[in-house]
Amino acid sequence: MGASSRSVLLLPFAAVGFAGGWLTADLHQLGTDGHDGAVRGMLVVVTPGVCAFLGARIQRDLPSGPLTLAFALALWTAIAGAANGALVGLFAAPLWGVVVGAIWGAMCSLPFIPFLGLVVAAARRTGRARASSLVDRVDRRAVWSGTTVAIALASVVGARVAHAPSPLWRLAALGAVGAAALEVALDVWALRRLAAVCKTGAGWPELPAAPRKGQLEGVAVTDLGLGDDVAVEVVPGGPAYRSSERVVRMLRGSPARARAALGRSISTSGAGLLLCAGALLAQAR
Repeated sequence: MGASSRSVLLLPFAAVGFAGGWLTADLHQLGTDGHDGAVRGMLVVVTPGVCAFLGARIQRDLPSGPLTLAFALALWTAIAGAANGALVGLFAAPLWGVVVGAIWGAMCSLPFIPFLGLVVAAARRTGRARASSLVDRVDRRAVWSGTTVAIALASVVGARVAHAPSPLWRLAALGAVGAAALEVALDVWALRRLAAVCKTGAGWPELPAAPRKGQLEGVAVTDLGLGDDVAVEVVPGGPAYRSSERVVRMLRGSPARARAALGRSISTSGAGLLLCAGALLAQAR
């Protein structure tokens, strides 16, 4: 897996953290009867920030094997939960609140490991394709697809444990369905664009092993992201005795590998849409 120049987990983890903070507040009925409203506010505000730092830390472990990554996610989630609880406890009851909050925060963080795992599983694909390529853009969107599924599933739990019926969780599930549907549409569009690009470049010759100096300057490049195949479109440069052919467009990557990757992405985003729709239907019952 290639290195990433930026954390793809920072914002998705923050989004899950917001849902997790709100869910924890509902579970403990904070602010429902006019009391502990400030603690609820702290929990909802602090948790996304702590989760963002957690995402940046887990980003470093993405290239690890599945077991190592799962252990790192569990360990750092518990540590982040303890830090989150300590910060909220410091606000609620200095001194003892820090100790109790850290212990309770670590315990409350454990049920959220599967939700964060959905995001991490999607993020593991990022970096396999060249940066800014067709497949790379799809892979980066898939992280948000995992995030919407995590929030949709959390909304089902939130709707069940809420002290009073709240439209927030249904709105969260509805938003997740819309985001998941958009992800499927964008994946299908990417596959269609791949087909169009490959059709255009089907008859192009391969790039010479040793192109002439300046032959590739200003060439429009379409990068599929996977594979090292290179095909080019050449046009006559002018009369034969004055100049030679020049390259005007380049197609880089393996169409077959890109097509297979996008097909798997569509299957995954489609499954995510079904899960989000199921979460919305579960709240309607």
